[in-house]
Order: sequence, then structure tokens, then C-alpha cells
Amino acid sequence: MAPQFRIHSLKSKPRMTDMGASIMHSRDICILVNPYAANARALRLLPRVEQAMRSIPLNYRLVIPSDVQQAKQAARHAAGAGECVAVFGGDGTIRIVAQELAQCNGILAVLPAGRGNDFARMLNYPLNPVAACQVLAAGKESAIDMGIVNRLPFLTICSLGLDAAVSDLANRIHFINGPAVYLIAGLCVLPRWKPMQFEVNIDGHEFVHHGHSIAVANSQYYGGGMKLAPNASVMDGMLDVVLIGMVSRFRLLLNLPRLYKGTHILEEGVKIIRGRHIRIRTLNESQIFADGDALGYSPANISVRPGALRVLLPVIS
Repeated sequence: MAPQFRIHSLKSKPRMTDMGASIMHSRDICILVNPYAANARALRLLPRVEQAMRSIPLNYRLVIPSDVQQAKQAARHAAGAGECVAVFGGDGTIRIVAQELAQCNGILAVLPAGRGNDFARMLNYPLNPVAACQVLAAGKESAIDMGIVNRLPFLTICSLGLDAAVSDLANRIHFINGPAVYLIAGLCVLPRWKPMQFEVNIDGHEFVHHGHSIAVANSQYYGGGMKLAPNASVMDGMLDVVLIGMVSRFRLLLNLPRLYKGTHILEEGVKIIRGRHIRIRTLNESQIFADGDALGYSPANISVRPGALRVLLPVIS
């Protein structure tokens, strides 16, 4: 039996302007809601989002899947029906839906409702999902790159070492809903953390990196607004490899404020190399994290797929 979805549909009527001209937003939207993201933040904000969608107005329907497989099937069904799929959830949900849409040439939009919301931040979406509804009405379609790690997609940053350990702890802290969870997790992990050895190959150039972490960035942000790779772009067909070397724990703590501004890259011990194909091996097993999710363990084979995903972008005036 095919999975059953909780679905609500609404056909909006044209809205009249003061000049008497009729405006109809012809784009059809499927809002795919993650009911579990950030302790059900999407469900709490859903009435306000629906009110905004009706006031624009936009043709939309809601789908609230009960598991990952239903979410994937719903995304494919919506794309096949010509709908733009607006993910109402966090970066992890966006990553899962993006994989499906990239395979069937669907269009992705975002209503941010996670703890980090770094993908929305990179695309210049309003971080308030109610305000982000305007992008669904007036946004422009574009194509962006996707990262691939061990055959799994990611959209923001893939990391190993200290960064992955922090993300792992953050995912186990459930009493903090916002991006502060990553800062708190970092402060907990850092005192016990020991540097690692990484064997790295970037586009055929091999070297050994001794340090705290390696992050491969398709986007600038991770950890709820930390600007780890300030020059990364989702439209350049490249990945920025950020290497944090043998810096003292005290120095890492001092550099935390700079991480939010992107000025940490000027510090000694931080190096960035750009490439398209990256292989990372570790002497000791390291988790791989991307878009807030654990995606396995090292070694990591990472590449970029230029222009693989169609997205709806805000129009910046």
C-alpha cells in the first residue's frame, strides 16, 4: 500500500490592488512540513505561515509526512505535478528533499524552521518562515551546486574532526532550539578534544594535515551562522577546503567571535584550498557530518555537482 500523507489544499483567489488590477501568483506550491524539526517549531508556526500564504495569495497545499520515505515520495510527486517544493524544516530535511528534486529536476524553496538554518542563510532567505513566504511568490529560479560525500548529497558544509564532534553533541542536546546549541556543544567538546592526523588529496595533490578539523564547504555557513568559508559560493562549481591546524584550545576559544564574522581565516593555523575532488582519510575513525546530519565515517570522498539543483531565490533589490 502506498504511504498516506496528511494533506491540506487551498486554492487562493486573485487579490485586487488599489489600482484595480488583478494579481494572481501562478506558481503552485507544495509545503513539505517536518513536524519534528527544532522540537516541532514548524508545527507551531504553521498557522501563521498559512495566514501569510492566503494573504499573498498563493496556490498551495500542505504535506506532513510521517517519515523520510514519505517525504521523499511527496517531493517526487509534487515535482512531477509541476509544483515548487517548499521545505518547512531545517537543513537536514532540506538535504533529503534536495536529493530527490535534483534527480527529477524539481524546484526547491525554503521556509526555515530548524535550529541552524544555514542553507536559507546562504541563499539570503528571511530566517522568519512567515517572511520567507514572500520568496515563494516573487522569487526567481536559479541553479546551484550540490556537494557529494560518499555518494550522499550535502548543500552547506561537510566536516570531519572537531567540527563533526561538536555537531554530534549538538544533535543530542534537545533542550535548546536555536543556533546557540552549536556554541554550547563546542564549549563542552573542546576541553577534551585532541588534534588528529588527516591524509588529504585535493584534485590529485596529496598532503598530511595535523590539526583539529577539515571542512569542505559548498556554502559559507554552518553551525547556525558561523561563517566558516566566507568566500565559498553555491554557484561557482568549486569547494572550499578549510583546514584548522595545530592551534591551542585557548586560541580556538578566542577565535570564536571571529568565526561568526569570517575573519578567522586571517589567523595563523587556518588555511583554505579550493578544489573539486577531495579525499580525506584519518588514522582514527572520524564521523562525517554535513547539513547537521551524521553521514557515516571516514574515509570521505567528496566532490561537487555544478548546477545540480534548481532553487527559488529571493529577489534582492
